[in-house]
Order: sequence, then structure tokens, then C-alpha cells
Amino acid sequence: MLRIELSGPEYQHLSVVDAPALLHNPTKYQTAKDGVIIRNLIAEYIMDKRTIILAVMDARNNLVNQKVFSMARAAHPQGKRTVGIITKCDTVAEGDEEVELVLCIDKLTIEFGDGLGYRSIKIAKGYWMPAR
Repeated sequence: MLRIELSGPEYQHLSVVDAPALLHNPTKYQTAKDGVIIRNLIAEYIMDKRTIILAVMDARNNLVNQKVFSMARAAHPQGKRTVGIITKCDTVAEGDEEVELVLCIDKLTIEFGDGLGYRSIKIAKGYWMPAR
């Protein structure tokens, strides 16, 4: 877990917490017990009414496979504290980008209404080299 805190007389109090990803499929090194610990840690943060939830969704994956959204909905059904972050938009098959992004946005809007909205992240061509 990464936690960054800003404090001092010239700052408003702000903490940014990057929690570990939710485990969907335990392995030898990331056990089901680890998954429970991570889920409980995340739940503790998102139940705090002062928390803004940055719910990260992989554009290549279906919304129903994204556990963070059901956890966010349980914490606040109106979606007023959730920002949907759609990542890996640059990995969607060429020609399907617009359709896939619109589908992701529609699903997030249906799920959380207007709330805090959504953001998409795409790396511009030429700035990222594929893995070997």
C-alpha cells in the first residue's frame, strides 16, 4: 500500500492512498487470505464518508468483473463519491476504441449516475513500447 500525506499550515489536509488491487484469482504467492485482507483494507477506507473513491476499470474487461464498483456501491449507493477511471484504453483493438470507450462510459453512468464522472487514460502512440 502506498500512502502520501500533505500537511502543514499552507496545505489543506490531503491523503492519497493507493491500495493493492483486489484479488480475483488466488495463486501460490497471493492467497485467498491475502484477498480478504486487501478487501477489508479497501472497505475500511471507502466506508469513510470523506473518501473520494477512484474506481479503476481496465477497458479490456467487463464492468461486472470489477469488484471495486460493487464495493463502492455498497459504501454509497448514489455514487456521489466515486470517480470511474478507465485504464488501458490504448490496448483496445484498433478500430474498436470509440465503441469500447462509449460502452465503458455508458456502464459507469448507468451504475453511478452523474456522481463525480469518469476519466479515461490512453497512452499516445509512439510513447509506449510493447513488452518483449
